[in-house]
Amino acid sequence: MTCIKVYVILCSREVKRMRTTVDLNDKLLKEAMKVSHTKTKRETLERGLELLIRGAHLERLRSKRGSEAITWTIPELEKWRAFE
Repeated sequence: MTCIKVYVILCSREVKRMRTTVDLNDKLLKEAMKVSHTKTKRETLERGLELLIRGAHLERLRSKRGSEAITWTIPELEKWRAFE
């Protein structure tokens, strides 16, 4: 198991960074680093969290707009949201 520490640093009412200790499956983390082409554990976790959040946003959009496939990029989605 790998332990990763994440701390919370508050800056102007905004959470900028977080540190905590997490036990992770070493094999799973190594495979994630390999397939994501990341060099550090932090990079790997941040990329995974970004993808998880993006997937949740896309799913929310799908449920609101119907069942068609959405292949927009993040900038396109942000532009679309500005019109709502």
